[in-house]
Amino acid sequence: MPSTSAYPSRSTPAGLAAFVRRLTLLACLVLAASVPTTFGAASAATPSNVLAAPGPAPVRPATTAHGLAALPQADTRLVAAATPDAALPLLPLAIALLLATVLAAVLALQCRRLARRLRQQAQQREALEKKLLASTARLERLGDTDLLTGLSNRLKFETLARQEIARSERYAQPLALALLDIDRFKKINDNHGHQVGDGVLCSIARLLRNNLRQSDQLCRWSGEAFVILMPHTDLVHASTLAEKLRGLVAGNRFLVDSKITASLGVACLQPGKALDDLLSDADVALYQAKRQGRNRVECAKP
Repeated sequence: MPSTSAYPSRSTPAGLAAFVRRLTLLACLVLAASVPTTFGAASAATPSNVLAAPGPAPVRPATTAHGLAALPQADTRLVAAATPDAALPLLPLAIALLLATVLAAVLALQCRRLARRLRQQAQQREALEKKLLASTARLERLGDTDLLTGLSNRLKFETLARQEIARSERYAQPLALALLDIDRFKKINDNHGHQVGDGVLCSIARLLRNNLRQSDQLCRWSGEAFVILMPHTDLVHASTLAEKLRGLVAGNRFLVDSKITASLGVACLQPGKALDDLLSDADVALYQAKRQGRNRVECAKP
């Protein structure tokens, strides 16, 4: 049940500071009450007050049997009133309150410093956690992405492909795969250099990605080979899409002095087959396109 007190809790720096202020005020009140009492009692017992008191001339006191002068009754009361026990009844309490106030003030200062240090450590820890999360996300992207083209790498593609194969088998949906290989890519590197060859790979990767459906998965499979996974697509529609991609590659002028073409092999997932079987069928179709003159699309036999 939440507290209904009007004062903050002493367990917090703000509550402790408020407690110190109240304790200081109480000590000041006690001191203010004790100072008049002390000085009043002391002034009442001074010889000047006794001598200045009006009355008859002093009478010589009588002598006792022991030869000592007997004090009058009024003088005995003045001596008793001037004793320290009667004159300073609140002074020890005021000193104790002042000491407690000083100790509480020191404790409040230490608590405030500790709270500030804890806040700084919490902020530093939060900043480090954010950096760690950003670094982890970056490492995950690097582990799943081809650094040159920005496409999914082979490891990421295999994970996605197995998920799509399981979904295709569960819902009895067709699934097609196409392997695309750039024709005579070695000559591009030999004639123009590897930097130009890398630029050609990046341009073809952008071209393919911009002309695929959102559900399709594009991956850089090897040096100059790309793989395309097409969910909910049968062999006929997959070959149509492959032919479109082949025409786009052949129709773009990636280099000024030479034409670049690509060959594609298309296969469809058969019941009971795995990813390796699907890739093998597409690879056989791709090499058939290479043997028949390149710059063409071949489909694997069901």
